[in-house]
This record gives sequence, structure tokens and C-alpha cells, in this order.
Amino acid sequence: MMTIPKRIFWTTFLTAVLACVAIFVLLIFVTGQTNALTQAETRLRVDAIVENQIAANDVILADYAHWGAAFAWYRAGDEDALYANLGSGAADGETFDFFYMLSPDGTPTHAYVSEIYDSDLSNFIPELGAPQLAALLTQDFSDYPVVGGLNLIGGELAVVSAGYLTPDELDDLSRADIPILIAGKWLTPAALNGILGLAELQIIPTSQEVQPAFNSLPLREIAGQTLAVVTWRAQNPGQAILWQIAPVASMVALILLVGSWWAGQVAATQTAAHLRERDNARRDFATGLMNRGGLSARVMDDDISSLMQSGKLAVIYVDLDRLKHLNDLHGHAVGDLAIARAAEVLKQAASQPDLVARMGGDEFLCLVPDDDPLVAAHRIADHITRQLATPFFYKGRPFQISASIGIALAQGDLAWDALLTHADQAMYVAKRNDTSKAVVFHENLSVAS
Repeated sequence: MMTIPKRIFWTTFLTAVLACVAIFVLLIFVTGQTNALTQAETRLRVDAIVENQIAANDVILADYAHWGAAFAWYRAGDEDALYANLGSGAADGETFDFFYMLSPDGTPTHAYVSEIYDSDLSNFIPELGAPQLAALLTQDFSDYPVVGGLNLIGGELAVVSAGYLTPDELDDLSRADIPILIAGKWLTPAALNGILGLAELQIIPTSQEVQPAFNSLPLREIAGQTLAVVTWRAQNPGQAILWQIAPVASMVALILLVGSWWAGQVAATQTAAHLRERDNARRDFATGLMNRGGLSARVMDDDISSLMQSGKLAVIYVDLDRLKHLNDLHGHAVGDLAIARAAEVLKQAASQPDLVARMGGDEFLCLVPDDDPLVAAHRIADHITRQLATPFFYKGRPFQISASIGIALAQGDLAWDALLTHADQAMYVAKRNDTSKAVVFHENLSVAS
């Protein structure tokens, strides 16, 4: 029969053993979760960097493509101007690694590549931009489309974008007049790792098996087919935590709590930083609203595109009145407060905060989705006018602002650029007439001064 002293001893001992087992089980569980979270965040970061490379290439090519002078040089066959202003972007190797120009029927006319300071069609690789070109040819050149994605050529991965070389005015042009641009950069492991800084980063073919100690992310082309796989040695910060605290049983609980908190904070901070970076690229720093780039991306979303096609969307263009006068008379601090005030009023008036954008300076835009968009737009415009009429204060002194407001309605196949122009024209008429009432665009609206 066990004595009470022994029973107390064994009870205390076994309780401690069970507690230690529970602590170590929890430690192992948290270690696994920490590793998984870090690896998931790293995959998200790798995917975002690849997408950012594609998006950046699209943006740069869009700047080249929507260039009236370049269109004129191409039509005139001005080789010097074409090289100096377009081809040099590839030859110098800073903007692109390759840059092709194609005639409207798809025949290559110019091919520039890094460190070759002249067009040489022997450097043209037809397969390099074939998926992007095929996708581009399904789109109307008047929408100024740019199609970007990844291609795998000869075992090498490239970011490729294609777009139409278009002037500002397209009224008298047809597809038979519009040349095509294809450009991009090679996406090498060194280029990727220069941004990511991951151990043993590689780009491997889909047929090669990923090693167990490595994480991976498939890289897909436009149609969704996997072209290659990027791999890197898995990051396992939880293992370091485990090895640090396992030998010291008396400190396991404390170290587990601190280590778990630290590891979770690091992973959450890294994820938040990545998302913040992607959002900041589409945000106006001063107001937190979308900027022009963010607005352009937003209107391409399926929900907004569908509303435009169905005519259930209005655009409100807002221009603050006499902001320069306010800046000149009272200082930029008051002007900044006026802009912030206008941004807050628009956010409160809109049905969703992500439907408001700052176009630059004192100009704002609000998207209005509604079954009766005109009525909804008038309601929001009236709300904006009333709220702006409420003074704001700086150093105890009241200030008041007003705005000129234009409204335009989506109509079936009306392009976004045209809809935006309509709203801007209506706003201009409101400003010219010095009226606080919103002006609705119509075909007979006169914008002449």
C-alpha cells in the first residue's frame, strides 16, 4: 500500500509530467502553425511579386502604346525616332529586354533586344508574345487594351505584354491602321530573388519534382496552364523556437507564449506590409482614396464592368472651386484641410468607400451603381453640395468650400474613357456656369467657353 507521502510525490510528479507533455504538445502544434503561416505568407509574397512584375510591364507598355507621336513615327517610317523613343527602352536594357513592333496584320517590322542598338528582325521570336497577341486581337483597339502575362520559351520564363500603338484620336482609323507592340523582360531566378531574398530560389520545369524541404508556387500563362514552378527553401522559424526552449522545461510555457506571440506578430506584420504595399500603389497618399491607377483597376472588375454594360452606373465628377485662391490667400495647410474635407464628404456620400477616387489636385470622382443611376447620382451630388457647405475650421477660423459637379451615365458599350470624358465635360459646364447644381451630360451639351 502506497503511503501518503509517496502518493503526494507521484501525484505531483505525474501532474508535472502531464503538464510538461501538454506544454510540449502545444509547443509542437504552435511550431507547425508558425511554419505554415510563414510559408503561406511567403507564397503570397512570391505570387504578388510576380503579379507586380506583370502589372508593371503592362503599365510601361501602355505608356508606350498610347502615344500619338510614336504612331506618327511608325506610319512615317522614321527609324531614328522609333529607336530613340521606343527601341532604346530595350536596347539599353533598363525598361525591357525585348521590344517588337508588328504591322496591323501581325507581320514583324522591328525587333529590339538588350545591347543591340538597332532593329534586327533576326532577333524576333514569334512564340514569345503569341498568347498575349492572340488575346489582344480579340479586343477593340479603341479601348486601348494591354494584355500581359508569362511565357516560357526554350526553358526561359518571360513577362510579356502586348498592346496597340494608338494615337489620341481614333475616329478615322480601323484595325487595319493600328500597329501592335510586344515587349517584356526575362524573369530569371536572380531577378526574382533580388526582390524576394529567399534561400536557393529556382525556377524549375513542371516535370521536375519539388524537393521536400522546399516550398513552391506554380507560374501560369494567360490561359491558366502551368508553365513552370518557382521553388525556394522552406522557412521554418518555428523550429528555432522549439530548439531554443525545449531544453529548459521550467521556462517552456513562458518562452512558448513569447515565441508564439513574436512569430505570429512577425508573420502578420509581413502579410499586412505586403497587402499595404499593393494597396498603396492604388491609393492617394493624402486622402486614402483610390488614385487614377486604382480607379482604372477598379472599373475593370467584373461588377463595375457589368454595371456599365447594363447602364446601371453613373459617374460623378467633382472639382473643388477656387482651391488655388484658398491656398494663395490662407496657405497650403488650409488647402490640404479642404481636400481632406472633400474626400471625407465623398466617402460618406458614396454607397461604398472603394467607389471614390481622387483624380489629382482638387478633382474627385465617385462611381454610383444603382438600378436608377441618375436619381441616385443626383441624391449623392446634392448630399455632397450640402455637406461641403458646412464650414471646417483651421486654428479656430471657419472656412467653406464649394464644388462643381458633373454627372454622366453609362450606356451599353460606351467605353470607360468616354464615360469619364462625359462626366468631366459636364463638370466643366457646371464650373463655367458657376452653379452648385450638378450638370448631367447629354449629347447636345455645349462645353465651349
